[in-house]
Amino acid sequence: MIKSKLVFFFLFFVIVGCGSSKIIQTNIKNQISLTETERIVSVLASDSLQGRYPFSETYEKSMSFVENFMKSNKIKPFYKETYRDVLTQRSKSANIVGLIGDYDRNKEHIIIGAHLDHLGVSEDTSQRDTIFNGANDNATGVTAVLLVAKELAKHTFDKNIIVAIFTEEELGLVGANHLANRLKNEKVNISYVLNYEMIGVPMLIGEDKVYVTGYKKSNLAQQMNKVAEKEFVVYLPEDDMYGLFEAADNFPFYQAFNIPSHTISSYDIKNYEHYHKLSDEINNLDIKHLNNIIQNSVDIIYRMLKNNVKIQLYDSIER
Repeated sequence: MIKSKLVFFFLFFVIVGCGSSKIIQTNIKNQISLTETERIVSVLASDSLQGRYPFSETYEKSMSFVENFMKSNKIKPFYKETYRDVLTQRSKSANIVGLIGDYDRNKEHIIIGAHLDHLGVSEDTSQRDTIFNGANDNATGVTAVLLVAKELAKHTFDKNIIVAIFTEEELGLVGANHLANRLKNEKVNISYVLNYEMIGVPMLIGEDKVYVTGYKKSNLAQQMNKVAEKEFVVYLPEDDMYGLFEAADNFPFYQAFNIPSHTISSYDIKNYEHYHKLSDEINNLDIKHLNNIIQNSVDIIYRMLKNNVKIQLYDSIER
């Protein structure tokens, strides 16, 4: 009789434990709502922000929106007293940098980031619409990073998370270069970087897919797919053809730290005709797709951190 009870309680706790794990994963994913995703990307791509050009008065509004979101969702400023990593004292241009975890530079950190800036307003006044809203480029990436960070901030991990919203990407990766060099000089321990860029429409190969730039440089794609238990991250041949790895805000961190630093995107060159055009507006996005990518991202990143999954450059992995 005692043996039977012990078997029963053992099975009960195993079943409950497994069920709890599944519920946690499902809840993480489902906290990202279509309504909030649409609200944030709509604000960032709105006419009121006038194309989010650095140095402008409306760019100040863009930065304030990001800061207020971080503050209201308990994402601390990385530099304690301010979210702003100001590039020069004279400019109205700064990276917005948050922290999930402890103020401990020796602790391992990962970075999740996206660039906020876009092209501003067209000088061609003959156009009916003169605002480069940058809905896909890169209101979608910023929306993803903010919502992923919002959920991760509710949990504790062995690694810290730096939430970086970069400035002046369109002017030559200026903000990312500045922050990468600053973090290196400050000897902040960075493990890997996930940068989000243009995830507002599905790839031509099908729904629920992204690619990573520099696919062949590390085991990131393989590890993300293993955690996701499906092929979420694919290889895009155009990555090598067009040098996409070197063209986004992941690259300065690869240069400064020699660590896995990748951009996650679903813009496969052929699936979005509005790149850097006035027509890059909210009505040309697939919000459901965007929301799915964000949901998958938070689930994968959460589980990678909880399971201490190692992301390594291939030349540092023993074969």
